[in-house]
Amino acid sequence: MFNTILFITGKKGCGKTTIANKVQEALALAGRRIIVVAPMGGFTVPGARQLSQDPEDLLFECSHSKGRNLLLEPESIESAEALFRFVWEVGNCWLFVDEVHLYLAPGAPSSLLRIVQFGRHRGISLCGITMRPALVRKDLCANSDIRLLFCTDEPNDSLYLRKLCAVDPERLRSLGLGQFILQKNT
Repeated sequence: MFNTILFITGKKGCGKTTIANKVQEALALAGRRIIVVAPMGGFTVPGARQLSQDPEDLLFECSHSKGRNLLLEPESIESAEALFRFVWEVGNCWLFVDEVHLYLAPGAPSSLLRIVQFGRHRGISLCGITMRPALVRKDLCANSDIRLLFCTDEPNDSLYLRKLCAVDPERLRSLGLGQFILQKNT
């Protein structure tokens, strides 16, 4: 899976982080560079360097990481933005962003938006994970190659997914723990 955008959404506790961890572990074992932004934690990245919170220190650490996997549990938007700018510069990696709605809200400027729109040209694959898809810019869902839609029962999120993914809200509500709808964008 190269130059891919993967979109994972669903309510809390349905299995989003579990499956994202499995995907990134498999990619890391296959030799792909993994960079994870996980503001709430929950990710284990093989051989990852835990990054500083200070944006300037973070950029220094990243520039001296020589291809290592990186993990950031940001306490600020600025730390995440600094890492997104670094990812854009180095390219050729998989970027996993948990709680992507925090960094890709409609109308908000974001370095992550450039990765969504043009990252493929730099060898950047992206996995955006959220429990609040209605709070994420439509660009992510529209540009995604693969969507994993877990149980969603929040009305605004169900409506958003119905419009963008043509999925029945009742079907989303009926999914059990670990179950999801797989959509491939062709």
